[in-house]
Amino acid sequence: LIKGKETLESTVTLVADPKNPHSAEDRKLKQATDMRLYDDIERLGYVGDQLVALRDGAKKAGEKAPAASKAKLEAFGKAADKLRGSFVASGDGYIGGDEKLREFLGTLYGNVISYEGRPSPAQIARRENLESEIGDVEKKFADFVAKDVAAANALLAKAKLDPLEVASKEEWKNKDQTAGSAPVRLDEETVEQIAAQAPWIRSLIRSFRIEL
Repeated sequence: LIKGKETLESTVTLVADPKNPHSAEDRKLKQATDMRLYDDIERLGYVGDQLVALRDGAKKAGEKAPAASKAKLEAFGKAADKLRGSFVASGDGYIGGDEKLREFLGTLYGNVISYEGRPSPAQIARRENLESEIGDVEKKFADFVAKDVAAANALLAKAKLDPLEVASKEEWKNKDQTAGSAPVRLDEETVEQIAAQAPWIRSLIRSFRIEL
């Protein structure tokens, strides 16, 4: 505490809520599962954002590229969209019922963080299955970068245009944190509409900087 030129220091001991009926072991497992699922969502978000950036970068480059290269860059953009579409729902997602890996992961995360106790064995098993699918997505993305992005950049080099770049995960996280420093504001009606289809959304509102 700083009061004028005076600085006062003390220590604070954090203790579990005495009203919480769950054991320390259960709370520890819950916290670890919360964070692991959060990291899983981040892993998938990174791949999805890079694919969008590559698609948009190819589209922009195509506007300046020779006609012979333009069609190949358009095909590249479609390939990036197709890969992203394999794990991200198109259209309304939750509301439209077209759920894929990202939506399944979000639902599991919401269910786990909304309960203060130990995740169920079924939830743990579900997390492991989804993490296996995330690994598959990451491998496909790495192959896409090694083959398709390299080929697109070879075209751009011949046209003397800037290459497409894939940000490192650290670069992506730093940019995301900077862009997300301002709070997101949702009106109550919008929240109610979303919550009607995805009840766990209220848990996300409590976990992130989302203001009503």
